[in-house]
Amino acid sequence: MPQDPSDEPASVLLARIEDEKARLAKEGKIRKPKTLPLVSEDEMPFEAPRGWAWSRLGVLATLIVDGSHNPPRNVGETGIPMLSGQNVRDGSITLAASRYISEADFAAETKRYDIRANDVLICIVGSIGRSAVVPHGFPRAALQRSAALVRVPQLSPEYVSISIRSPTGQSYLFAHAKGTAQLGVYLGVLAKMPLALPPVAEQHRIVAKVDELMGLLDRLEAARTTRETTRAALRDAALAALRDADTAEEVEAAWARIADRMDDLFTDPADVDPLRQTVLELAVRGHLVPQDPSEEPAGALLERIEDEKARLAKEGKIRKPKTLPLVSEDDAPFEVPSSWSMIRFGEAFTTLMTGPFGTSLKKSEYIEGGTPVINPQNLRNGLIVPTGATCVGPATLERLAVFKVKSRDIVVARRGEMGRCAVVQDSQDGWLCGTGSLVLRPPSELDVHFVALFLGAPSTVIRLSGDSVGATMRNLNQRIMLNLPFGLPPLAEQHRIVAKVDDLMDLLDRLEQRLNRKTSAHDAFAAAAVHHFDS
Repeated sequence: MPQDPSDEPASVLLARIEDEKARLAKEGKIRKPKTLPLVSEDEMPFEAPRGWAWSRLGVLATLIVDGSHNPPRNVGETGIPMLSGQNVRDGSITLAASRYISEADFAAETKRYDIRANDVLICIVGSIGRSAVVPHGFPRAALQRSAALVRVPQLSPEYVSISIRSPTGQSYLFAHAKGTAQLGVYLGVLAKMPLALPPVAEQHRIVAKVDELMGLLDRLEAARTTRETTRAALRDAALAALRDADTAEEVEAAWARIADRMDDLFTDPADVDPLRQTVLELAVRGHLVPQDPSEEPAGALLERIEDEKARLAKEGKIRKPKTLPLVSEDDAPFEVPSSWSMIRFGEAFTTLMTGPFGTSLKKSEYIEGGTPVINPQNLRNGLIVPTGATCVGPATLERLAVFKVKSRDIVVARRGEMGRCAVVQDSQDGWLCGTGSLVLRPPSELDVHFVALFLGAPSTVIRLSGDSVGATMRNLNQRIMLNLPFGLPPLAEQHRIVAKVDDLMDLLDRLEQRLNRKTSAHDAFAAAAVHHFDS
């Protein structure tokens, strides 16, 4: 904002303030002002314009005081409000959640100070730096120690409040705040706060300009909120239409509508995850790809899995499979296509085991550079990540050989985040299942990547969360996993579903990367604009 050469310079205002404070002190209306040092160049965060002057808040104020350090008894919901720093917001003062004191206690408080219109209140404990001007007609009130009162009769109190809330004001307060559990600013520190002082007329112009710009920003924010609300409603409606599609053809049509308006519907990287979750749910319900009537139904695949399990049991390679109850209509999470089979999860696997418990694996057996032990923290984004994994040596590995994982096994987190899992790769064959993990060993005819999709689908995560046990940390066990309802597609369809999900997830990854770049570019532009405005 340009300066007006005809304005009375701030140096004259400073002299007038000094004279008035001397007069008030002589009349006994205020204490004799303390001499504060001049503001050094090192303390000036910027060069003040011509006609301005650097001073300290204690030089400009006739009163700086905080509230009671021993607040009187709260008398309930009636009486005189006693404000804390929490009642001081940026630019406004609220009476909400105030404590109330009696008339007698209020009279004792006002021996030190009284709150008047145009006083500046500041939060000095906790959320330090919030500031507001006491409006005309404000009810009688007292203060607690977390709020300070600054009286500047010859200045614009709104300008002082703006200065305190400005980045330079906040920087000073936080740099000089003390405390461990809760930061606080002493009154002496507040008094020494440097303040760039414009002529009085310019103070009022600055306040008017700030009000104008803040009003503009409020309107822009309201417009943005309205626009964002409309966009979110359209996005949610599009996702609901996709999620509720009953056939692959309806899914294709709903996806096409989303694809046509992708840039309008998805503007935030966080918008992409709900779309990922929807894709996973459609995949495990049989709605993502069309069924092929010529394909062998899942029932025939299930018979072969049962035959394989019976053979392995006869050869002594696995235990005799337990008979699991049929999935009732009430227990089925959704209806599957006619070519699928709704079964218990345990029916689809030859082996389900838990990692070594208790003292089976001691900390003294951990070594550097040995064979990794797979625990939940090593399962990240569908991959087994050895970083930070516990390792064991050959002797321990041999002793716990039954817990070795094989290529194509699926390792599932037994505790913590439900549905977190990963497929064991060839290079990880022979690693050890950890205490916090479960291992699913599939038959030869099962697409393990489809199973991983199933475990991460929203309906599965919700089911596992509900079935998990434990008070402080929820856990899965073999019984829960064996009895989990599982929609089994024909093998050929499993492959098509996995390929389709891979394509869509790749598309969504690129969308998220593009939105992240766009967000970064927007933030950089905003920062540059603010820097240009500041300069």
